[in-house]
Amino acid sequence: MEQTWTEEYEEKKSAGDAVDFVVLQGKHALKVLMVKSETLDLVEKSGFDIVIRFTKEGLTHILTDLKREVDLSDLIIVLRIEEAKKIHLPFDKLNKTLLPLAKPHPGIDKWHYHKEKGMIQNISPTMLDPITLKQAIKTGINTNLMSPDCSGIECRGKKCDFYCYFLDRCKKNKKAK
Repeated sequence: MEQTWTEEYEEKKSAGDAVDFVVLQGKHALKVLMVKSETLDLVEKSGFDIVIRFTKEGLTHILTDLKREVDLSDLIIVLRIEEAKKIHLPFDKLNKTLLPLAKPHPGIDKWHYHKEKGMIQNISPTMLDPITLKQAIKTGINTNLMSPDCSGIECRGKKCDFYCYFLDRCKKNKKAK
């Protein structure tokens, strides 16, 4: 007999292969699932708004419920910057205008953004560990989240944890020092 998604979820959660949490985007609370699974239609089966699926090949698929209209544009920036840090790509080699675009960024081309499909995936395994990935999800999805040290009035520049991401929410602050 084939295992139901509920059974698979409970089994994976017990084994430490599934973690769920909630993240805000605007005023909307989004349910997020991070899971090791080969099940393809997890968004439909699971009822989660965002599913981060890790395959046995080491690939990561970030899928969203299209009805929720989840904005992944900041998330793709955060993922690409975090990947660039892991491979020691100098920040002056990053093209800020290419970071949020669907096409791959030169030098950090692992992450592909499919805006119309509400999906981000990598074509080769990421160097990001699950803890970094979870933090990237929280930072990239929650457009209200600012660095803990942010005054919201004046940017601290390179002293800020979020400065390297070039996020629109940060640009609303006054000029960097």
